Amino acid sequence: MAERLRMSPEEAEGNIPVQPNSVPTTVTSWLSVRGSLLGVVAVLIVTFPAFRLHLNLASAAFLDLLIVVIIALHEGFWSATVTSLLSVACLNYFFIPPVLSFVIADPQNWVALAAFEFTAVVVSRLSLNAHRQAQAAGLQRLDMERLYEVSRRILLLNPEQENLGLPIITLVRNVFLLERIVLFDAEDASFYSSGPSSRAIEESARDAFIQNTDRYDSQQQVWLRVLRVGAKPGGALAFQHGAMSPLLATALASLIAMAVERVHSIERESRFRAARDSEQLRTAVLDALAHDFKTPLTTIRAASSGLLEIAPLTGPQRELVTMIDDESDRLSRLTTRLLRAAKLESQEVKVRRQSLVVADVVSSVVKNMQSSLASHRLQVTYGDGIGSVSADPELCSAALTHLLDNAIKYSDPGSPIQVSVNGVPDEVVIAVKNAGPVIPVSERQRMFDRFYRSPAAQHGAPGSGLGLSVAKRFIEAQSGHIWLSSKEGDGTTFYFSLPVLKKGNA
Repeated sequence: MAERLRMSPEEAEGNIPVQPNSVPTTVTSWLSVRGSLLGVVAVLIVTFPAFRLHLNLASAAFLDLLIVVIIALHEGFWSATVTSLLSVACLNYFFIPPVLSFVIADPQNWVALAAFEFTAVVVSRLSLNAHRQAQAAGLQRLDMERLYEVSRRILLLNPEQENLGLPIITLVRNVFLLERIVLFDAEDASFYSSGPSSRAIEESARDAFIQNTDRYDSQQQVWLRVLRVGAKPGGALAFQHGAMSPLLATALASLIAMAVERVHSIERESRFRAARDSEQLRTAVLDALAHDFKTPLTTIRAASSGLLEIAPLTGPQRELVTMIDDESDRLSRLTTRLLRAAKLESQEVKVRRQSLVVADVVSSVVKNMQSSLASHRLQVTYGDGIGSVSADPELCSAALTHLLDNAIKYSDPGSPIQVSVNGVPDEVVIAVKNAGPVIPVSERQRMFDRFYRSPAAQHGAPGSGLGLSVAKRFIEAQSGHIWLSSKEGDGTTFYFSLPVLKKGNA
Protein backbone atom coordinates (compact mmCIF):
# COMPACT_ATOMS: atom_id res chain seq x y z
CA MET A 1 0.00 0.00 0.00
CA ALA A 2 2.87 2.35 0.77
CA GLU A 3 4.39 1.94 -2.68
CA ARG A 4 1.05 2.46 -4.39
CA LEU A 5 0.68 5.87 -2.77
CA ARG A 6 3.94 7.14 -4.32
CA MET A 7 3.33 9.99 -6.74
CA SER A 8 4.61 9.63 -10.28
CA PRO A 9 6.84 12.45 -11.58
CA GLU A 10 4.04 13.84 -13.77
CA GLU A 11 1.69 13.90 -10.78
CA ALA A 12 4.29 15.55 -8.58
CA GLU A 13 4.96 18.26 -11.19
CA GLY A 14 1.24 18.94 -11.47
CA ASN A 15 0.98 17.89 -15.13
CA ILE A 16 -1.75 15.29 -14.53
CA PRO A 17 -4.20 14.67 -11.66
CA VAL A 18 -2.80 12.65 -8.77
CA GLN A 19 -3.96 9.05 -8.84
CA PRO A 20 -4.07 6.86 -5.74
CA ASN A 21 -2.16 4.06 -7.43
CA SER A 22 0.98 4.00 -9.52
CA VAL A 23 0.55 0.35 -10.50
CA PRO A 24 -0.54 -0.76 -14.02
CA THR A 25 -4.17 -0.25 -15.07
CA THR A 26 -5.00 -3.99 -15.17
CA VAL A 27 -3.74 -4.46 -11.62
CA THR A 28 -5.62 -1.36 -10.44
CA SER A 29 -8.84 -2.67 -11.96
CA TRP A 30 -8.38 -6.03 -10.27
CA LEU A 31 -7.78 -4.35 -6.91
CA SER A 32 -10.96 -2.25 -7.31
CA VAL A 33 -13.00 -5.34 -8.17
CA ARG A 34 -11.53 -7.22 -5.22
CA GLY A 35 -12.30 -4.35 -2.82
CA SER A 36 -15.84 -4.03 -4.14
CA LEU A 37 -16.45 -7.77 -3.68
CA LEU A 38 -15.12 -7.59 -0.12
CA GLY A 39 -17.44 -4.66 0.59
CA VAL A 40 -20.45 -6.49 -0.87
CA VAL A 41 -19.75 -9.61 1.20
CA ALA A 42 -19.22 -7.57 4.37
CA VAL A 43 -22.46 -5.59 3.90
CA LEU A 44 -24.48 -8.75 3.31
CA ILE A 45 -22.90 -10.53 6.29
CA VAL A 46 -23.74 -7.59 8.61
CA THR A 47 -27.14 -6.57 7.19
CA PHE A 48 -28.90 -9.95 7.28
CA PRO A 49 -28.15 -10.69 10.98
CA ALA A 50 -29.17 -7.12 11.83
CA PHE A 51 -32.51 -7.75 10.09
CA ARG A 52 -32.99 -11.06 11.93
CA LEU A 53 -32.19 -9.34 15.25
CA HIS A 54 -34.79 -6.62 14.44
CA LEU A 55 -32.31 -3.73 14.70
CA ASN A 56 -33.67 -0.33 13.74
CA LEU A 57 -32.61 1.72 10.70
CA ALA A 58 -30.15 3.90 12.64
CA SER A 59 -28.24 0.94 14.11
CA ALA A 60 -28.04 -0.89 10.78
CA ALA A 61 -26.94 2.29 9.00
CA PHE A 62 -24.16 2.85 11.56
CA LEU A 63 -22.84 -0.70 11.03
CA ASP A 64 -22.88 -0.25 7.24
CA LEU A 65 -21.09 3.11 7.60
CA LEU A 66 -18.29 1.41 9.53
CA ILE A 67 -17.88 -1.10 6.73
CA VAL A 68 -17.69 1.73 4.13
CA VAL A 69 -14.95 3.51 6.14
CA ILE A 70 -12.90 0.31 6.55
CA ILE A 71 -13.16 -0.46 2.82
CA ALA A 72 -12.11 3.14 2.01
CA LEU A 73 -9.00 2.88 4.20
CA HIS A 74 -7.81 -0.45 2.87
CA GLU A 75 -9.21 -0.83 -0.65
CA GLY A 76 -9.68 2.67 -2.05
CA PHE A 77 -12.38 5.21 -2.73
CA TRP A 78 -14.18 3.50 -5.61
CA SER A 79 -14.55 0.23 -3.73
CA ALA A 80 -15.98 2.22 -0.81
CA THR A 81 -18.43 3.97 -3.17
CA VAL A 82 -19.71 0.62 -4.51
CA THR A 83 -20.04 -0.63 -0.93
CA SER A 84 -22.03 2.47 0.10
CA LEU A 85 -24.46 2.05 -2.81
CA LEU A 86 -25.05 -1.59 -1.85
CA SER A 87 -25.57 -0.50 1.76
CA VAL A 88 -28.28 1.96 0.64
CA ALA A 89 -30.00 -0.82 -1.32
CA CYS A 90 -29.89 -3.22 1.67
CA LEU A 91 -31.16 -0.59 4.11
CA ASN A 92 -34.02 0.17 1.72
CA TYR A 93 -34.91 -3.48 1.25
CA PHE A 94 -34.65 -4.72 4.84
CA PHE A 95 -35.33 -1.71 7.08
CA ILE A 96 -37.50 0.89 5.29
CA PRO A 97 -41.24 0.18 4.98
CA PRO A 98 -42.58 -1.59 3.07
CA VAL A 99 -39.92 -4.13 4.17
CA LEU A 100 -38.51 -6.69 1.72
CA SER A 101 -39.14 -4.41 -1.24
CA PHE A 102 -37.36 -1.56 -2.93
CA VAL A 103 -40.43 0.66 -2.76
CA ILE A 104 -40.17 3.65 -0.39
CA ALA A 105 -43.55 4.78 0.90
CA ASP A 106 -42.46 7.73 3.06
CA PRO A 107 -40.54 10.53 1.24
CA GLN A 108 -38.63 11.19 4.47
CA ASN A 109 -36.91 7.83 4.01
CA TRP A 110 -35.54 9.10 0.70
CA VAL A 111 -33.94 11.93 2.61
CA ALA A 112 -32.52 9.46 5.16
CA LEU A 113 -31.00 7.26 2.46
CA ALA A 114 -29.57 10.27 0.60
CA ALA A 115 -28.06 11.57 3.85
CA PHE A 116 -26.54 8.14 4.52
CA GLU A 117 -25.01 7.96 1.03
CA PHE A 118 -23.62 11.50 1.24
CA THR A 119 -22.17 10.80 4.71
CA ALA A 120 -20.65 7.51 3.57
CA VAL A 121 -18.99 9.14 0.54
CA VAL A 122 -17.65 12.14 2.48
CA VAL A 123 -16.41 10.08 5.43
CA SER A 124 -14.74 7.55 3.13
CA ARG A 125 -13.02 10.35 1.19
CA LEU A 126 -11.81 12.08 4.37
CA SER A 127 -10.58 8.87 5.92
CA LEU A 128 -8.80 7.92 2.71
CA ASN A 129 -7.11 11.34 2.52
CA ALA A 130 -6.02 11.09 6.14
CA HIS A 131 -4.61 7.63 5.47
CA ARG A 132 -2.75 8.92 2.42
CA GLN A 133 -1.28 11.84 4.35
CA ALA A 134 -0.10 9.52 7.10
CA GLN A 135 1.53 7.24 4.56
CA ALA A 136 3.08 10.21 2.73
CA ALA A 137 4.55 11.43 6.01
CA GLY A 138 5.92 7.95 6.62
CA LEU A 139 7.48 7.87 3.14
CA GLN A 140 9.04 11.30 3.69
CA ARG A 141 10.48 10.12 6.96
CA LEU A 142 11.87 7.06 5.20
CA ASP A 143 13.41 9.28 2.50
CA MET A 144 15.06 11.47 5.14
CA GLU A 145 16.44 8.38 6.85
CA ARG A 146 17.85 7.19 3.54
CA LEU A 147 19.43 10.58 2.84
CA TYR A 148 20.99 10.56 6.29
CA GLU A 149 22.28 7.02 5.79
CA VAL A 150 23.82 7.94 2.43
CA SER A 151 25.51 11.07 3.83
CA ARG A 152 26.83 9.13 6.84
CA ARG A 153 28.27 6.32 4.72
CA ILE A 154 29.78 8.76 2.19
CA LEU A 155 31.73 10.40 5.02
CA LEU A 156 33.16 6.98 5.89
CA LEU A 157 34.58 6.50 2.38
CA ASN A 158 38.30 7.01 1.94
CA PRO A 159 38.56 10.43 0.20
CA GLU A 160 42.00 9.55 -1.22
CA GLN A 161 40.66 6.50 -3.05
CA GLU A 162 40.87 6.72 -6.84
CA ASN A 163 37.65 6.94 -8.88
CA LEU A 164 35.59 7.64 -5.79
CA GLY A 165 32.60 8.61 -7.96
CA LEU A 166 31.75 4.94 -8.56
CA PRO A 167 31.53 3.95 -4.85
CA ILE A 168 29.39 7.04 -4.18
CA ILE A 169 26.76 6.31 -6.83
CA THR A 170 26.80 2.57 -6.05
CA LEU A 171 26.04 3.42 -2.44
CA VAL A 172 23.16 5.71 -3.49
CA ARG A 173 21.76 3.08 -5.84
CA ASN A 174 21.77 0.40 -3.14
CA VAL A 175 20.17 2.60 -0.47
CA PHE A 176 17.43 4.07 -2.70
CA LEU A 177 16.89 0.84 -4.69
CA LEU A 178 17.48 2.58 -8.02
CA GLU A 179 17.49 0.62 -11.25
CA ARG A 180 20.31 2.65 -12.80
CA ILE A 181 22.32 5.77 -11.88
CA VAL A 182 24.88 7.75 -13.91
CA LEU A 183 27.19 10.50 -12.65
CA PHE A 184 28.84 12.93 -15.09
CA ASP A 185 31.83 14.67 -13.53
CA ALA A 186 32.54 17.86 -15.49
CA GLU A 187 35.97 18.42 -13.91
CA ASP A 188 37.54 15.54 -15.82
CA ALA A 189 34.63 14.90 -18.27
CA SER A 190 34.19 11.33 -17.01
CA PHE A 191 31.16 9.10 -16.46
CA TYR A 192 30.50 6.82 -13.49
CA SER A 193 27.66 4.32 -13.92
CA SER A 194 26.06 1.81 -11.58
CA GLY A 195 23.51 -0.66 -12.89
CA PRO A 196 22.81 -1.65 -16.50
CA SER A 197 24.84 0.57 -18.81
CA SER A 198 23.01 2.95 -21.14
CA ARG A 199 24.71 5.30 -23.60
CA ALA A 200 21.50 7.28 -24.02
CA ILE A 201 21.29 8.09 -20.29
CA GLU A 202 24.95 9.15 -20.25
CA GLU A 203 24.30 11.53 -23.14
CA SER A 204 21.21 12.86 -21.36
CA ALA A 205 23.29 13.57 -18.25
CA ARG A 206 25.91 15.46 -20.27
CA ASP A 207 23.20 17.45 -22.09
CA ALA A 208 21.62 18.38 -18.75
CA PHE A 209 24.99 19.73 -17.58
CA ILE A 210 25.59 21.68 -20.80
CA GLN A 211 22.08 23.17 -20.74
CA ASN A 212 22.24 23.64 -16.94
CA THR A 213 18.63 22.45 -16.55
CA ASP A 214 16.89 20.02 -14.20
CA ARG A 215 14.14 17.92 -15.74
CA TYR A 216 12.39 14.55 -15.84
CA ASP A 217 12.58 12.49 -19.03
CA SER A 218 9.22 10.74 -19.15
CA GLN A 219 10.20 8.56 -22.12
CA GLN A 220 13.19 7.02 -20.37
CA GLN A 221 11.70 7.56 -16.89
CA VAL A 222 14.96 9.23 -15.87
CA TRP A 223 15.51 12.06 -13.42
CA LEU A 224 18.13 14.56 -14.59
CA ARG A 225 19.67 16.90 -12.04
CA VAL A 226 22.62 19.30 -12.39
CA LEU A 227 25.19 19.02 -9.60
CA ARG A 228 25.70 22.49 -8.18
CA VAL A 229 27.89 23.79 -5.40
CA GLY A 230 26.78 27.38 -5.08
CA ALA A 231 25.79 28.71 -8.50
CA LYS A 232 28.47 26.87 -10.49
CA PRO A 233 27.50 23.55 -12.14
CA GLY A 234 30.03 20.80 -11.59
CA GLY A 235 28.38 17.86 -13.31
CA ALA A 236 25.05 16.07 -13.69
CA LEU A 237 23.18 13.11 -12.22
CA ALA A 238 20.79 10.78 -14.03
CA PHE A 239 18.88 7.99 -12.31
CA GLN A 240 15.80 5.88 -12.91
CA HIS A 241 13.17 5.89 -10.17
CA GLY A 242 9.53 6.04 -11.20
CA ALA A 243 8.17 6.93 -7.75
CA MET A 244 10.16 9.89 -6.44
CA SER A 245 9.23 13.47 -5.70
CA PRO A 246 11.13 16.39 -7.35
CA LEU A 247 12.15 17.61 -3.90
CA LEU A 248 13.80 14.29 -3.03
CA ALA A 249 15.54 14.14 -6.43
CA THR A 250 16.97 17.64 -5.89
CA ALA A 251 18.06 16.82 -2.34
CA LEU A 252 19.79 13.65 -3.54
CA ALA A 253 21.60 15.60 -6.28
CA SER A 254 22.72 18.24 -3.77
CA LEU A 255 24.09 15.55 -1.45
CA ILE A 256 26.08 13.93 -4.27
CA ALA A 257 27.30 17.35 -5.45
CA MET A 258 28.72 18.09 -2.01
CA ALA A 259 30.35 14.66 -1.85
CA VAL A 260 31.95 15.07 -5.28
CA GLU A 261 33.14 18.60 -4.44
CA ARG A 262 34.68 17.29 -1.22
CA VAL A 263 36.62 14.69 -3.21
CA HIS A 264 37.78 17.32 -5.71
CA SER A 265 38.84 19.67 -2.91
CA ILE A 266 40.99 16.96 -1.34
CA GLU A 267 42.49 16.12 -4.75
CA ARG A 268 43.28 19.78 -5.45
CA GLU A 269 44.83 20.20 -2.02
CA SER A 270 46.98 17.11 -2.58
CA ARG A 271 48.12 18.38 -5.99
CA PHE A 272 48.84 21.80 -4.52
CA ARG A 273 50.97 20.33 -1.76
CA ALA A 274 52.90 18.20 -4.25
CA ALA A 275 53.42 21.18 -6.57
CA ARG A 276 54.49 23.39 -3.68
CA ASP A 277 57.01 20.82 -2.44
CA SER A 278 58.33 20.31 -5.97
CA GLU A 279 58.60 24.07 -6.49
CA GLN A 280 60.48 24.52 -3.24
CA LEU A 281 62.92 21.77 -4.25
CA ARG A 282 63.45 23.30 -7.68
CA THR A 283 64.00 26.75 -6.18
CA ALA A 284 66.54 25.40 -3.72
CA VAL A 285 68.43 23.57 -6.50
CA LEU A 286 68.44 26.66 -8.73
CA ASP A 287 69.61 28.85 -5.85
CA ALA A 288 72.45 26.45 -5.08
CA LEU A 289 73.47 26.16 -8.74
CA ALA A 290 73.35 29.91 -9.27
CA HIS A 291 75.63 30.45 -6.28
CA ASP A 292 77.99 27.71 -7.50
CA PHE A 293 78.14 29.30 -10.97
CA LYS A 294 79.19 32.67 -9.60
CA THR A 295 82.76 31.68 -8.63
CA PRO A 296 83.87 30.04 -11.93
CA LEU A 297 82.17 32.78 -13.93
CA THR A 298 84.07 35.43 -12.02
CA THR A 299 87.32 33.56 -12.65
CA ILE A 300 86.60 33.17 -16.38
CA ARG A 301 85.73 36.83 -16.77
CA ALA A 302 88.84 37.93 -14.84
CA ALA A 303 91.04 35.71 -17.03
CA SER A 304 89.51 36.94 -20.29
CA SER A 305 89.74 40.56 -19.22
CA GLY A 306 93.36 40.02 -18.18
CA LEU A 307 94.24 38.50 -21.54
CA LEU A 308 92.74 41.50 -23.31
CA GLU A 309 94.84 43.87 -21.22
CA ILE A 310 98.27 42.21 -20.99
CA ALA A 311 98.72 39.84 -23.89
CA PRO A 312 99.60 40.93 -27.44
CA LEU A 313 96.83 39.16 -29.38
CA THR A 314 96.23 38.78 -33.06
CA GLY A 315 92.92 39.95 -34.53
CA PRO A 316 91.16 36.55 -34.47
CA GLN A 317 92.49 35.81 -30.97
CA ARG A 318 91.26 39.14 -29.63
CA GLU A 319 87.88 38.50 -31.20
CA LEU A 320 87.60 35.10 -29.51
CA VAL A 321 88.72 36.42 -26.11
CA THR A 322 86.26 39.31 -26.42
CA MET A 323 83.49 36.83 -27.17
CA ILE A 324 84.42 34.83 -24.05
CA ASP A 325 84.40 38.01 -21.99
CA ASP A 326 81.00 39.16 -23.33
CA GLU A 327 79.32 35.79 -22.95
CA SER A 328 80.67 35.24 -19.42
CA ASP A 329 79.34 38.68 -18.53
CA ARG A 330 75.94 37.71 -20.01
CA LEU A 331 75.93 34.42 -18.14
CA SER A 332 76.75 36.28 -14.93
CA ARG A 333 73.74 38.55 -15.45
CA LEU A 334 71.48 35.55 -16.07
CA THR A 335 72.72 33.92 -12.87
CA THR A 336 72.00 37.13 -10.97
CA ARG A 337 68.44 37.14 -12.32
CA LEU A 338 67.94 33.55 -11.22
CA LEU A 339 69.09 34.46 -7.72
CA ARG A 340 66.78 37.46 -7.73
CA ALA A 341 63.83 35.31 -8.81
CA ALA A 342 64.53 32.79 -6.04
CA LYS A 343 64.67 35.59 -3.49
CA LEU A 344 61.38 37.00 -4.78
CA GLU A 345 59.71 33.63 -4.24
CA SER A 346 61.00 33.43 -0.68
CA GLN A 347 60.06 37.10 -0.14
CA GLU A 348 63.63 38.00 0.80
CA VAL A 349 63.80 40.95 -1.60
CA LYS A 350 61.64 44.05 -1.72
CA VAL A 351 60.82 45.64 -5.05
CA ARG A 352 62.59 48.98 -5.34
CA ARG A 353 59.96 51.08 -7.06
CA GLN A 354 60.77 54.41 -8.61
CA SER A 355 59.67 56.71 -11.39
CA LEU A 356 60.81 55.01 -14.57
CA VAL A 357 60.74 56.15 -18.19
CA VAL A 358 59.92 53.08 -20.25
CA ALA A 359 61.72 54.37 -23.35
CA ASP A 360 64.99 54.50 -21.38
CA VAL A 361 64.54 50.90 -20.23
CA VAL A 362 63.83 49.69 -23.78
CA SER A 363 66.85 51.56 -25.19
CA SER A 364 69.15 50.16 -22.50
CA VAL A 365 68.01 46.56 -23.03
CA VAL A 366 68.27 46.82 -26.83
CA LYS A 367 71.80 48.24 -26.51
CA ASN A 368 72.91 45.40 -24.21
CA MET A 369 71.47 42.78 -26.55
CA GLN A 370 72.79 44.36 -29.73
CA SER A 371 74.97 41.39 -30.63
CA SER A 372 72.10 38.89 -30.18
CA LEU A 373 69.67 41.06 -32.14
CA ALA A 374 72.05 41.59 -35.04
CA SER A 375 70.58 38.67 -37.01
CA HIS A 376 67.05 40.12 -36.83
CA ARG A 377 65.38 43.25 -38.08
CA LEU A 378 64.43 45.06 -34.89
CA GLN A 379 61.64 47.65 -34.95
CA VAL A 380 60.88 49.80 -31.90
CA THR A 381 57.80 52.06 -31.85
CA TYR A 382 56.34 54.32 -29.19
CA GLY A 383 52.73 55.38 -28.95
CA ASP A 384 51.31 58.66 -27.71
CA GLY A 385 50.57 59.53 -24.11
CA ILE A 386 53.14 57.25 -22.51
CA GLY A 387 53.69 58.28 -18.91
CA SER A 388 56.29 57.21 -16.41
CA VAL A 389 55.69 53.94 -14.60
CA SER A 390 56.17 52.91 -11.00
CA ALA A 391 58.59 49.98 -11.32
CA ASP A 392 61.93 48.49 -10.37
CA PRO A 393 64.39 49.25 -13.22
CA GLU A 394 66.37 46.03 -12.75
CA LEU A 395 63.31 43.77 -12.70
CA CYS A 396 61.73 45.62 -15.61
CA SER A 397 64.91 45.34 -17.70
CA ALA A 398 65.29 41.65 -16.82
CA ALA A 399 61.69 40.86 -17.86
CA LEU A 400 62.08 42.63 -21.20
CA THR A 401 65.42 40.87 -21.76
CA HIS A 402 63.80 37.47 -21.25
CA LEU A 403 61.01 38.30 -23.72
CA LEU A 404 63.49 39.50 -26.35
CA ASP A 405 65.68 36.45 -25.79
CA ASN A 406 62.60 34.24 -26.25
CA ALA A 407 61.70 36.07 -29.49
CA ILE A 408 65.24 35.56 -30.82
CA LYS A 409 65.24 31.83 -30.04
CA TYR A 410 61.90 30.97 -31.61
CA SER A 411 61.99 33.05 -34.80
CA ASP A 412 63.98 32.55 -37.98
CA PRO A 413 67.17 34.61 -38.55
CA GLY A 414 66.42 37.72 -40.55
CA SER A 415 62.77 37.82 -39.47
CA PRO A 416 61.49 41.02 -37.83
CA ILE A 417 61.14 41.49 -34.08
CA GLN A 418 58.86 44.37 -33.10
CA VAL A 419 58.91 46.13 -29.74
CA SER A 420 56.06 48.57 -29.12
CA VAL A 421 55.22 50.73 -26.14
CA ASN A 422 51.68 52.14 -25.76
CA GLY A 423 49.88 54.03 -23.06
CA VAL A 424 46.44 52.96 -21.82
CA PRO A 425 44.50 54.33 -18.84
CA ASP A 426 46.53 53.75 -15.66
CA GLU A 427 49.04 51.44 -17.43
CA VAL A 428 51.82 51.28 -19.97
CA VAL A 429 51.83 48.17 -22.18
CA ILE A 430 55.06 46.83 -23.69
CA ALA A 431 54.72 44.26 -26.51
CA VAL A 432 57.38 42.02 -28.05
CA LYS A 433 56.29 40.43 -31.33
CA ASN A 434 58.09 37.78 -33.36
CA ALA A 435 57.28 35.76 -36.48
CA GLY A 436 57.77 32.39 -34.79
CA PRO A 437 55.42 29.39 -34.80
CA VAL A 438 51.87 29.69 -33.48
CA ILE A 439 51.37 28.59 -29.86
CA PRO A 440 48.30 26.34 -29.49
CA VAL A 441 45.49 27.64 -27.27
CA SER A 442 45.84 24.64 -24.95
CA GLU A 443 49.45 25.56 -24.18
CA ARG A 444 49.23 29.34 -23.77
CA GLN A 445 48.38 29.34 -20.09
CA ARG A 446 51.23 26.93 -19.34
CA MET A 447 53.85 28.92 -21.25
CA PHE A 448 54.56 30.90 -18.06
CA ASP A 449 54.97 27.79 -15.89
CA ARG A 450 58.44 27.06 -14.65
CA PHE A 451 60.37 24.49 -16.74
CA TYR A 452 57.52 24.14 -19.22
CA ARG A 453 58.45 23.93 -22.88
CA SER A 454 56.04 23.35 -25.74
CA PRO A 455 56.36 19.83 -27.22
CA ALA A 456 56.85 21.46 -30.65
CA ALA A 457 59.83 23.49 -29.35
CA GLN A 458 61.65 20.76 -27.42
CA HIS A 459 63.52 19.61 -30.52
CA GLY A 460 64.20 23.15 -31.74
CA ALA A 461 65.96 26.00 -29.95
CA PRO A 462 67.73 25.00 -26.73
CA GLY A 463 66.26 26.27 -23.48
CA SER A 464 65.33 25.40 -19.92
CA GLY A 465 61.78 26.72 -19.78
CA LEU A 466 62.73 29.30 -17.14
CA GLY A 467 62.79 32.61 -19.00
CA LEU A 468 59.06 33.27 -19.30
CA SER A 469 58.34 32.09 -15.75
CA VAL A 470 61.02 34.42 -14.38
CA ALA A 471 59.67 37.31 -16.46
CA LYS A 472 56.17 36.59 -15.12
CA ARG A 473 57.38 36.69 -11.52
CA PHE A 474 59.29 39.93 -12.09
CA ILE A 475 56.26 41.65 -13.66
CA GLU A 476 53.73 40.40 -11.11
CA ALA A 477 56.07 41.45 -8.26
CA GLN A 478 55.59 45.03 -9.56
CA SER A 479 51.77 44.76 -9.64
CA GLY A 480 51.84 44.24 -13.40
CA HIS A 481 50.34 41.66 -15.75
CA ILE A 482 51.80 39.50 -18.51
CA TRP A 483 50.03 37.60 -21.29
CA LEU A 484 50.40 36.52 -24.91
CA SER A 485 48.51 36.23 -28.18
CA SER A 486 49.33 33.97 -31.10
CA LYS A 487 47.63 33.83 -34.50
CA GLU A 488 48.35 31.99 -37.71
CA GLY A 489 50.05 34.35 -40.15
CA ASP A 490 50.56 37.03 -37.50
CA GLY A 491 53.16 35.43 -35.26
CA THR A 492 53.30 35.52 -31.46
CA THR A 493 53.21 38.61 -29.25
CA PHE A 494 54.07 38.74 -25.56
CA TYR A 495 52.68 41.69 -23.58
CA PHE A 496 53.33 43.01 -20.12
CA SER A 497 51.85 46.05 -18.42
CA LEU A 498 53.09 48.23 -15.57
CA PRO A 499 51.09 50.72 -13.51
CA VAL A 500 51.48 54.38 -14.44
CA LEU A 501 53.10 56.55 -11.77
CA LYS A 502 50.38 58.61 -10.08
CA LYS A 503 50.95 62.34 -9.86
CA GLY A 504 50.61 62.30 -6.10
CA ASN A 505 53.40 59.70 -5.86
CA ALA A 506 55.84 61.48 -8.14
